[in-house]
Amino acid sequence: MRRSLLVALGILFTWAGGLWAQDTVEILRWQQDDFVSSPPAMPWWDWDAATGDWIGSRTKLQDKGVEIFGGYSYTIQSAISTDGSGGAEGIYSGILDYGVQLDLEKLIGWQGASAQTLWLWIHGNAIEESLRDDLLISSDLAGFDTFRMLDLWFQQNLLDDRISLRVGQFTADSEFVRSAYSGVFLNRSLSWPAFLAANLPGGGPSVPLATLGVRLAVQPTDSLTLQSAIFQGNVYDQKINPHGFLWNLNGDVGFFLINEAQFRWHLSAADAGLPGQMKAGFWVQTGQSANPLAATTSSATFGGYLVFDQMLYRETTFEGTKSKASPPGLSPQGLGWFGRIGGAPPESSIVEFYFDTGLVYTGLIPTRDADRAGVAFAYGQLSSGASEIPTFRDSYGDGFQMVLEATYQAQITPWMTIQPNMQFIISPGSKLSHDNAVVLGGSVAIRF
Repeated sequence: MRRSLLVALGILFTWAGGLWAQDTVEILRWQQDDFVSSPPAMPWWDWDAATGDWIGSRTKLQDKGVEIFGGYSYTIQSAISTDGSGGAEGIYSGILDYGVQLDLEKLIGWQGASAQTLWLWIHGNAIEESLRDDLLISSDLAGFDTFRMLDLWFQQNLLDDRISLRVGQFTADSEFVRSAYSGVFLNRSLSWPAFLAANLPGGGPSVPLATLGVRLAVQPTDSLTLQSAIFQGNVYDQKINPHGFLWNLNGDVGFFLINEAQFRWHLSAADAGLPGQMKAGFWVQTGQSANPLAATTSSATFGGYLVFDQMLYRETTFEGTKSKASPPGLSPQGLGWFGRIGGAPPESSIVEFYFDTGLVYTGLIPTRDADRAGVAFAYGQLSSGASEIPTFRDSYGDGFQMVLEATYQAQITPWMTIQPNMQFIISPGSKLSHDNAVVLGGSVAIRF
């Protein structure tokens, strides 16, 4: 069955192209169509990609519907005073990603069809090795050393993109539970929150672990999107599923279902109000490992969440912008706020309550219009059910964990960002007996 699915997906990928519009730019999915190809006469630091236009070949491929992309991102961090000794430990983690996007409407005239494949080389280690089973992981790049496939999916859009169906292998965090502002931060919980990461088998379908799934999105109006997805119930631990091909669709393994309604306001360039959005979601996990606290294999769990994004202040508007994310006449520069809250039943979860919030300012420093500065706070509460079980209490403690993060992402060139970062971690691993930790470091991201 696994071989048949792989062959079928390979055929679909060969005949597919394009992308469903994403809310935010992802560190592992470079949106090449948001940029204009660099003329050969431009200096290297002004190119849109570090490898340039390949003597015009990249532009010709894009015009035919073929996007070849790649990038490298790495994080260096040191945890100070994790054991009360005042020492520090340096940690390096990195991801090389590359892939292909196909637009079949350009390629062979198949309207609304698209496909993508994305591969990762993950290396390094995680600061959590010195933070004792940290629940709110400090780096979103950390993972098991391996070469793995992340994405291999086909997508069909209909009715001017009002309906979108995606099938194949992909992650839930690319489209669900996302905030327009929280993605700039390095702590993993600020992208894929702990009420999902700690409670789902293997951490759930999120970077760097994807699995088989189907997603349907319907956009009846510009202000409303309804989307649902069903995934293989267990993505499996990275050491068990090192290359991303462990597919197992049956009732014992179970399924992960997630549904989300998105409401947006003040989107028009003629609207004087500040844009914002609210997302409300509900998820269900079935199968053998659905309930992480259960001694048997016959239980399930569920949870819900809310996401809020609101622009609080916008700098002077201007006529037009290169970025498709900002309508003509609206400046992306200004202050934005986000907040997310979610939870799961205490008798069937490790983290029963989670909350995060933060502020992000784009273009805080004059002449640095693309830079982003942010502060964020995250809180994860260990469930009462987990704290009553000795094995979980020994691993995760019996309390809570909090993280306060401050970061500044500097756009050095169109293809390179440098991001110094500081995190203050309270009760690592949710154990109140553990000393608090300060994690210092930063990341560098380069688009090829």
